Amino acid sequence: MRRLDGVISVAVDLETEIATVVFDPVIVRAEDIASASTNVGFPATVLE
Repeated sequence: MRRLDGVISVAVDLETEIATVVFDPVIVRAEDIASASTNVGFPATVLE
């Protein structure tokens, strides 16, 4: 996820399996970040 343009930071809580991602929505969409995670073997969905 960090390699995507517009992603500022990623913090993963291994206990809850939740990643908190800070990103610039003008550059990248939350859905694109989730897809990138899923594509490398870590299934992800967007939580609001």
